[in-house]
Amino acid sequence: GARATVKANVTATDAGVRRAAIAAVGELEDASAVPLLTKALAAATDADDRREIASALASLRGGPATDKALIAVLASTELGVQSRLIAVLGARGAKTARGAILELAANPDVTVGKAAFRALASLALPGDLPELIRLSIACENEAVKVPADLAVLATAMKIGAAGERADAVLA
Repeated sequence: GARATVKANVTATDAGVRRAAIAAVGELEDASAVPLLTKALAAATDADDRREIASALASLRGGPATDKALIAVLASTELGVQSRLIAVLGARGAKTARGAILELAANPDVTVGKAAFRALASLALPGDLPELIRLSIACENEAVKVPADLAVLATAMKIGAAGERADAVLA
């Protein structure tokens, strides 16, 4: 059918056809398209294609089921794809990805670490603050330390009572 044709064109040689197909998959599909799009992301050599695929992954329907599918492929993908998938999960507001992303925040790869902390700035909950602080203190690379500190700050600001925001630091 038409959907199968669209999915087949995700790898078309013509950039216009390929990007249109990627965008269509992002608008029309759900968790079932995660393997197709993550494979395309891993194979993409063009920056515009990578952006389009990440946008399509972030737009996929299916809510929690799609988030779960993305989390499932997160740990088994190469570092370059991992950092992009982390950003996708952040863009999707996938709170269920917090645990997996917290684990990846300690990754020695700078790109993965930065992506993890950037996503955690929006995804982390106040209960994650002690672990975020621990990870931030352990950061040795300045390029990762800045997003780590910002994630701590953003998460602390989610605590409603201003007087309780330092509790995780003081504990």
